[in-house]
Amino acid sequence: MYMYQLHSTIPLHPSSRVPSVSTKPPSQQQNSSSMSVVEEKTTSVALTSLPLQAPTTDPKPMQGVTGPNASASTITSLTKLDILFSNIQEKELGERLKNNPNLEICKIRRCKNLVNSWPTLIASMCKNLRTCSLVCYQDQCVSFTKETVAAILKNNPNMQHFGIEFCSNLSDEPFWAILQNGSNLESLRAPGGHQITGVKPQSMKEQAVNCAKLLRLDLSCCYDLTDKGLKEILSSCPNIQRITVSSCSNLTAAGLKENLTLCKNVKELDLSYCWKLSEEALKTILAVCPNLQKLNLFQCSLSKGCENWIFAMCPKLKSLKIPGHTYEWNGKNYNHWGF
Repeated sequence: MYMYQLHSTIPLHPSSRVPSVSTKPPSQQQNSSSMSVVEEKTTSVALTSLPLQAPTTDPKPMQGVTGPNASASTITSLTKLDILFSNIQEKELGERLKNNPNLEICKIRRCKNLVNSWPTLIASMCKNLRTCSLVCYQDQCVSFTKETVAAILKNNPNMQHFGIEFCSNLSDEPFWAILQNGSNLESLRAPGGHQITGVKPQSMKEQAVNCAKLLRLDLSCCYDLTDKGLKEILSSCPNIQRITVSSCSNLTAAGLKENLTLCKNVKELDLSYCWKLSEEALKTILAVCPNLQKLNLFQCSLSKGCENWIFAMCPKLKSLKIPGHTYEWNGKNYNHWGF
């Protein structure tokens, strides 16, 4: 957690909305104890949550559901399943998925007993998913093959939001299988995919990929991501608006300059911890991103006072993070915090 100290002056914004300084500090963050309570509640509530339907004047509880300890066979008719830090076994997960065929949202994150075939359970039992978020527990999962992810997306043609997070075994083949089979995807998250270079595998070179609907892409902490790979990915996503390549330490200034200038529709850009990014490359990128609203340059190598020319180049900017400073537009002026 960072400690903020309020500064009294900020550079003037070049647009007509000349900001004045707000002295309101940001809201206090939750401490670690309150965070653990939230996670615990999320787990227990998610396993017994009611379908995501509009409330009626005479709501009726689901038959047979008695609480978080109810057996999997008694919990039916769910449209959302969110399991976080649970001791659930693969057999029980299979029963829950089987008994709830109308799931639209499935989030399974950091469950230590799910180590073998649980992704294939989702592929075979879920047919109506719109959102799917899968997070491994300490890199235990080895089942995200290109066949598995392709089956998940083919069996759920209306999938809009998909994520496989912090799976160090996730490589280029399953990643490109996501792009090839996720024609309706609007957002894709693959942070922590340490084996993703982004280069399209030779066995898939002849297969066309066009993710025209993809608007958000998160590849943070993909340490092996290369300039060539990023170019191939972005070339397949012509309408991308939000890009996160935080901590992708293999990307060079020249590569970022060449690749991100392809993204003329981008509104949010996270380049934090990209130490190789130069100011010259950044200026070239910003020059072709007139609609940029959020920019994260935390821990990048930037000179003092860089916020002045950044604001001048980005008249629509509402959020800026640079080393030591954060600026947030509140509708009338910028809140500015330094640390």
